[in-house]
Amino acid sequence: MALKPDVSFCGLSRSGNHPIIYWYLDNIATHESLRENTVHDPRNGKYLFCNNVGECAIRTDDEEVSLYDKLIFSYEDKMIDGKNVFYICRDFLNLMASRVTKWPPNGNNYCKDLDDIMDCWIHNHTRNPQNCIFYNEWILSAKYRDNIAKKLSISNDIDQYDRVPAEGSGSSFIGRELECSPTGYLERYKKVEFDKRMKAQILRNDRLIELNEEIYGMEIPDLLKKAS
Repeated sequence: MALKPDVSFCGLSRSGNHPIIYWYLDNIATHESLRENTVHDPRNGKYLFCNNVGECAIRTDDEEVSLYDKLIFSYEDKMIDGKNVFYICRDFLNLMASRVTKWPPNGNNYCKDLDDIMDCWIHNHTRNPQNCIFYNEWILSAKYRDNIAKKLSISNDIDQYDRVPAEGSGSSFIGRELECSPTGYLERYKKVEFDKRMKAQILRNDRLIELNEEIYGMEIPDLLKKAS
């Protein structure tokens, strides 16, 4: 029987998944690595967390899970639905700037299947809007982090938004260093030249452009022109 998590996080890779997830874990209990891609609370068994399920094998079973109060999964680049799924979302241009920098389009499918990436981005923003966590706001606003904490049924006692976990390898631009200002994470697209084919593909997706402006106040056509 497949394991059923109590809480799941779903986000496209390079959306700020690990800073947000580890902020969440910090506010539940202490944590340490149990094995590769698995983290747990070793003191009180508050949770067992499995990272990037689907890409990384889950090496746990019902007996081990029963030792913990809560089972938590994360997924990347997957269309996941469910009552207790929280979607970690980032504006599309900064997301793609990070992916292009981390994985050049000619060398890795993280950027090749752009239509799939756009479909997944739209799904994550629209499937259950009440369960969206917007990285752009999360990294800038303590009040927003407080509100998300309530939604996740935790107290934001450890408001460590600038932590850079080893999982996820940090920023595509500066690795595990910290940005001098949080706004730097929201201007990555200014440092990247998107190729013409990618630009054309993005500009054909009216729904994505509409949502990106509605949610983030960023007009993709204008910003791509300025970045040319």
